[in-house]
Order: sequence, then structure tokens, then C-alpha cells
Amino acid sequence: MRAETVIATHGNTDFDAFAAMLAARRLYPGAVVAIGSLNRNVREFYRLHADELEPIVEIGRLETDAIRRLVVVETREASRLGELEAVALDRTVEKSLFDHHGDELPEWVHPEAAVLSSDGAMTTTLVGILAERELMPTALEATTFALGIHEDTGSLTYATTTQRDADALVWCLRHGARQDLVASYLHLPLAAPERDLLQHLLEALEPVDAGGQELLLAAVRWPAYVEGVSNLAHKTSRTPAHSCSWWRWKGECSRSFAVVTTLSTPQSLLPCSEAEVTRKLRRPSPVSTSPRRATWSSRGSRAHAASLDGHATSWRFRSARSLRTTRCARR
Repeated sequence: MRAETVIATHGNTDFDAFAAMLAARRLYPGAVVAIGSLNRNVREFYRLHADELEPIVEIGRLETDAIRRLVVVETREASRLGELEAVALDRTVEKSLFDHHGDELPEWVHPEAAVLSSDGAMTTTLVGILAERELMPTALEATTFALGIHEDTGSLTYATTTQRDADALVWCLRHGARQDLVASYLHLPLAAPERDLLQHLLEALEPVDAGGQELLLAAVRWPAYVEGVSNLAHKTSRTPAHSCSWWRWKGECSRSFAVVTTLSTPQSLLPCSEAEVTRKLRRPSPVSTSPRRATWSSRGSRAHAASLDGHATSWRFRSARSLRTTRCARR
């Protein structure tokens, strides 16, 4: 399939990444959402509602040489884009980035084409942009957005959750998000391999002193890839007094790592490679001022923003509180 504008995210796609792609598609008319491997709950949701969510195409069906613009959401590591890694690194292809994992910007995207936020869910940032532009989602899209926000904020319970995440969920409900579907796909029971791996991760947790900050680190060797390991990291992080988690498969999917941190551990630690964990614990991550940052406000009933083509625009909200983004990606 030939497509000039493609929206992509990391493999083993969770609901936040999947929902963020659907939201980004509203900002780039004519764009195609490209999917690779999906987490189990996302895959079941997509299979049931594929006809209503089109156009979505598997990455393997894309003619990569036809891509002129690549929009990446929820990851800044080109290596996590699978077959689209080469496209992300191609200097002739225009790239835009939407991410919420700290301030460091990859070399393959221009700072003027990046939106970095501190929202608990990437979907929250994009929902705010949709709200400003008065771009109305379908009820199914709103449901998907709600699933993304719930999953990446632990239904607003994770320490990284912000008021903006809660406001975005209200916006989703106002646009028809179905609570029955959210309940059905948000808390799928763990399969036997997941339960087994989770138990081993919990048993392998060891305290590590990192500059006066206590971490719990677990490293286990596993004979096979276990689907949905990111969900296990979240469950591991719900042990007493801990709030955040990091995980990564390494090599030939034969090893998994999980880091569980205390409430005060810097957000800049997540996500990164295991080598970067040690490096980042020893020094604070530099804060980049060059990328455009998405910021929000709930004061007043008017929101002002720069549109995707760079022209200043304003929108009026009917709700008592509004979501605001001061800067966003340029085409």
C-alpha cells in the first residue's frame, strides 16, 4: 500500500500508543495509521472494531519508499519502530514527534516538529489539541482515547497523573466514550505465562542505592517472549511504597528487566536502556529548551494555540474548564 503520510508508534502497542495514533490521524487528514505487534487487549479490541477504525494498515503492507511524512507518537526511539526505523532515520522524510517521556530529543526529528509533554498519557496531550481545534471524534474513537488514558495513568492513580489527564477523560465521556467497553478491555486477567513471570519478577526484586534514592531492581532470564510485559511492570510497581516502573526486552526476547522506583524518582529515567539506567541515576538528565512543549491551562473559557500549519488560531469551549496547548507540531 502506498501512503505519503504515515502515523506510527512502538511495537507491542498498548492502548495509549494506539489511541494516540488515532488522535493524531485527526490532525493529519489523509494519513494512514500503521500498526505492528499489538498488546493482547489492544489486538482483541482492534479485531472487533477494525471496520470502524479504518484506515489502519499493517506495517508490512506499506511501501516505505512512498512515505514522505512520518508522524511518531509515544516513543522517541527509532529502533522501536520496527520496519519504519529506516524511514525515521531518512533525512529526506519529514518527521513529527509527539511524546511524553521527558525532554531529551532524538537527532532524527527537528525541534520545531516535536511536541513533548508531561502528561500521564500521550493520548491526553493529543486530546487537548483535538479539543482546541474542535475536531469531534466518533464515539468509538472517544472510547479508545479513554482506554489509552486509563491504561497509562492506572485509571488516574499513578503518581505521574495530572489534572489534564482527568480533564481529558471528561472530554472523552462528553463525546460518547462507552464505559462498558472501557471496563471490558482495561483489566483483562493475566494469562498463565504472565502470572508466572510476574511472580518471578516480584521474587527477584532487590534494593539498589542510587545516590541516596532507593530503587528496586529485578532482572530475570526467561525462555520465551511473554506478551504484555509492560502490564506486568505496572503491576510490579504497585507493591507497597512504589509507583513507577520501567521494563525492556533485550536481545532475542530472552530476557526481561524491570525497575520499580519510589515516588520521587525523576521521570527522566523512563523509558531508557538498561545501560542508560545506570548513567542517568548518576546525573540529572539535561533539560532541553528547544523542542516545543505542550502545556495546558484550565483558567478561562478561551484557549489560544498555534495551528499545525503555524497560523495563530483561537477556540471557545462550552465547558467550564478548557484544555490548552500553546505549541504544537508544524507540518
